[in-house]
Amino acid sequence: MVFSLEGKVAIVTGGAGLLGSAIAKGIARQGARVVIASRHPSKHEAVCRELGAAGKHGISLTLDIASSESVTACFEEVERRTGGVDILINAAQKSRSTASATMDAAGWGAALDAGVSGTFWCCQAAQRSMSRRGGGSIVNISSILAHRSPIPDPDADATAAPASNYATNKGAVLALTRFLAVEWARAGIRVNAVTPGAFPREAQALPVVPLGRTGRPEELVGAVLLLASSAGSYITGQELVVDGGWSVAL
Repeated sequence: MVFSLEGKVAIVTGGAGLLGSAIAKGIARQGARVVIASRHPSKHEAVCRELGAAGKHGISLTLDIASSESVTACFEEVERRTGGVDILINAAQKSRSTASATMDAAGWGAALDAGVSGTFWCCQAAQRSMSRRGGGSIVNISSILAHRSPIPDPDADATAAPASNYATNKGAVLALTRFLAVEWARAGIRVNAVTPGAFPREAQALPVVPLGRTGRPEELVGAVLLLASSAGSYITGQELVVDGGWSVAL
């Protein structure tokens, strides 16, 4: 079965988060040995227990993508335990929402250090392992905010809405995806991106979306699975938008 991930080792950064955990569980169902890596040990250990209860294999590791040293240590541990990496899902995110007019250097830099630099460090570490194994697949999680900006609500709390630092880092992740796809293609490494639309913690009606609602985390899994598996063996450097049609509606 071309969507099967049997025998593959997959790292999901941010694997304890809303979307990351759904992705981790989804690819585990297809047979991958999944490494759940995040800054929150209690949360990624809980996801691993869920996988174990379902008869799937999971490894929980602490990872702070804002630290290149943490990234190196995490991937070295994966190499030691499993022999290497076949799939990397970059779902980790670390930023603070602040109005652009009052955002300070720390807030701006933290989002880019984690979102852009952290994604790059993870891709680079995966590349070293994948090159030795004859190839692999990297899937970076971007955001519809790399393409669209919401109209600000003057009455809303600025810290509750997505911020320009987040949108900028997600746009940069798309550029990084395209560049690495070309640079690493001859090593058999495919690099793609999945761009989610609105995926709040609780699904809700959303009339501006053609399908009329926000997404459910499990609805992101199919796109990731296509790009991570041999079903997507001739797909690289691409962005797959999963947004219920939001980005194509007037």
